[in-house]
Amino acid sequence: MERRGSCCAVRTIPVIGLALAACHQSPVNVDASKLEVRATITAPVITASAPQGRDTTQVTVSVTNPRWRPVVVQLGGPPYTSGNMPAAMTHGVGFGVRVVSVDSGPSRGPSQWTWGQQTMRLGARQTLKHTVTLGTTGIESSSGSGLMGITPGRYRVIASFGKQEPAPLDLSVLP
Repeated sequence: MERRGSCCAVRTIPVIGLALAACHQSPVNVDASKLEVRATITAPVITASAPQGRDTTQVTVSVTNPRWRPVVVQLGGPPYTSGNMPAAMTHGVGFGVRVVSVDSGPSRGPSQWTWGQQTMRLGARQTLKHTVTLGTTGIESSSGSGLMGITPGRYRVIASFGKQEPAPLDLSVLP
């Protein structure tokens, strides 16, 4: 059975009782706090003395639009403020990963932020992911390693999207 409404065609499949909507709706403006932000780490323990210092872990930040319609997220800017600061203080920043020492020593570690994009669009129930590789030489990218490495110790990896930060991830770097 098919019914047509003002913007959608709804098709009911009697065998399994699902209703599927084929709507083409305009995106809704939402704040980043209305999205689901998660972070994962592939290895919570890495070793600084690994051959050629190449022991790494990957941190993936994912953002999901939980709505059944597209959304546009206003990330802010210009002007932009970025750097090693809580995500709540940033403007125009999409994904972020920063490393903070739990032990004594330098309180800040490497960080990487995607910024300069005023808005981001996510489709209905769409998930976007950003992955960074983190090792003792810092955050690795196609242009090389980060400027600030990490030494043996305990760290918190703080991921973010826009102004939203999920729970920090623990990372231990063994000698």
